[in-house]
Amino acid sequence: MALFATVTRKPGMEPRYRDAETIRKTILNIINAKAEKDWSSKRILQEIIHDASWALVEYERSPEFIWPIRITANLVRREGKWLIKQMHWSFPGEGYPIVRLIKHENR
Repeated sequence: MALFATVTRKPGMEPRYRDAETIRKTILNIINAKAEKDWSSKRILQEIIHDASWALVEYERSPEFIWPIRITANLVRREGKWLIKQMHWSFPGEGYPIVRLIKHENR
């Protein structure tokens, strides 16, 4: 069995929702920590560019985040009842999604 759904995170939905300014400050702290890592200068710059562009671009798109998830399960029938034998779920990243669905007003 496979289920496909979406998860939505937007202002007012949960106490932990972080606004754009909070995220930008958090990303600055992360960037400062990465600048001190013992990585190659190229990797550090790539990480900084990625994090900074994410923080600047994503909230400009929308403060509402919608991302796809998938749940798969194997079911077995025992004594006339269907039971979940194994289940797996996945989504495209940790924290705010790397991949998300964007509502276009002109569609």
